[in-house]
Formats: sequence, structure tokens, C-alpha cells
Amino acid sequence: MSGAFKHTEYFKLTRERHDRKIIKDDWILETIKYPNKVRTQSDGRIKK
Repeated sequence: MSGAFKHTEYFKLTRERHDRKIIKDDWILETIKYPNKVRTQSDGRIKK
């Protein structure tokens, strides 16, 4: 995994699973940049 974005240790470990190895960093970055849906939660946090 590249250092293209911040992530948790849990995320890094999950990416090692055989069913997640096909997911490319570029796909994740594109989803972060262009989310399908954005919602503001009642406490003001933004959920993408």
C-alpha cells in the first residue's frame, strides 16, 4: 500500500485479506474525491 492517504492499522490489516487485495489505491482515492453520496449528520460531521 502506498502512502497516498492516511489510514488506520485496522484498515491496513483488512487490506491484506485475500478478498480485499484486488482493491486498488486509485479506486479508494477516486471514491474519497468523488463520493456517491454525502450526508451531514446531526452532530455536524460529514458522512461520505
